Amino acid sequence: MSKESNTNLTQAQELSGNNDDGDSTVSTAAPSAVMDFFAYLESSSEGMRREKSKFRLNQFGNESLFLPSMEKSIDYILGIPLKQMFDILENGFGRPMPIGRSTRFEMFNGGVGYPTAKKFIEWLRPSFADFSSRCDAISRELLERGSREHSSAGYWLSFISGIRCSNAYQQPEFASEYQPQIDFILQRCNVDIDMYRHIRGLIDGGELAKEDTVALVRLMLPYWQQHSLVPHEELQAYENGFVLHASGNLSSDEAINAFLRAHCFAYLDFYLHLIASYEVGCVLTYRTDQSDLTHQKGLLCRAITRFTQKSDEEAKKATCFGEFLEEVRDVISKNVDKLSLREMARYIPLNSDASHPSTETEADRCYNTLKAWRKGKEVPSRELVDQFWVNLTEKICPGSAEQLSLMSKMAIGLDKKRKNWAQQLAAAKELKNAAPSIKAFSDVIRRYDTYYEHHLLLNLKK
Repeated sequence: MSKESNTNLTQAQELSGNNDDGDSTVSTAAPSAVMDFFAYLESSSEGMRREKSKFRLNQFGNESLFLPSMEKSIDYILGIPLKQMFDILENGFGRPMPIGRSTRFEMFNGGVGYPTAKKFIEWLRPSFADFSSRCDAISRELLERGSREHSSAGYWLSFISGIRCSNAYQQPEFASEYQPQIDFILQRCNVDIDMYRHIRGLIDGGELAKEDTVALVRLMLPYWQQHSLVPHEELQAYENGFVLHASGNLSSDEAINAFLRAHCFAYLDFYLHLIASYEVGCVLTYRTDQSDLTHQKGLLCRAITRFTQKSDEEAKKATCFGEFLEEVRDVISKNVDKLSLREMARYIPLNSDASHPSTETEADRCYNTLKAWRKGKEVPSRELVDQFWVNLTEKICPGSAEQLSLMSKMAIGLDKKRKNWAQQLAAAKELKNAAPSIKAFSDVIRRYDTYYEHHLLLNLKK
């Protein structure tokens, strides 16, 4: 059964973080936070040589639904996967990495040996001083805290330290744009650390068996109630699902669907927070008229609302990304100049294959591509999305390409999760009728405006 649907419940311990395999021998880091982990990478390379262990860049310690790993979440922050960081770092450093592409791939999978790890570390060394010079007291404190934590929170803290010390963060607009999202991540890390220590203390003290999933979930729920936006009744349903499973009574469609619905609320909570906090940061940073922020919501918020207001049949032919495109087109038409779908499609940079010429005109190809994007029949690559918004904004609204591109990727990410959720549940043999659980995904993202308002009001108070 799939990870995300958890219909067999064997992975329900994600919620409690009870998947501890012991402390990792090798401390590793995300490429986006290399300067933070530089000292640890050096000591780690020596440790791996002694232990004859592999060096990996996506080993993030204990994680939970409450605080997923950076690897699972980085697209909602930077719009790119961790693996693509190598290319960005090469461009930024102006130096090619002395490691082949196939070997780089192994750094994110099975791992690499000591010689390759040393090459990677030595490649980083010349840039460390430049990064370190921008590391203020807060960033260093985050790094020190991150180095002490053996859970996903430790990597997040060091990642945020890296963001703060980056060239981009020295630009006031960038810092303002990302600040609500950074604040949310730090707050979630602090709670996750408290929760993990509390549970670990009870386990180490012999007061709790780590195999007692029901007890673990009950210990976690007060933290969820106070620090998430999952409705109280869904948290109760989630706990009830574990109780039924422990007693062998989680068998009827009604009980399983209730549990899966609650699981969906918990599963998406972190991602909706990530998206909403970023969108609020953009609104507070770039919107010219800030007289009515509580009523005039952001582009992505309005797009997701448009999507969730569609009937079940309409939603089958629509996407969050498609509604985001429509929302942008409406704004341009109202505030700049009338923009039809065909005119918008002209900014899609399609390559022509001379060996297989198309029977369509270029204009028709672009228009049909845009329609396929809107309906989810085609999913554009990250590079194509980036260039599309560059082309469009250069002519119409300069300076907003990066923000529009990232929010597009967030919308596409939700569409992918929705599709995967539906496919996995449709294939679940335990359910005769998976429709209620499939519908739960739309019910959860329908509450996105609650997340948006939460972060807006939180940041207006600051």
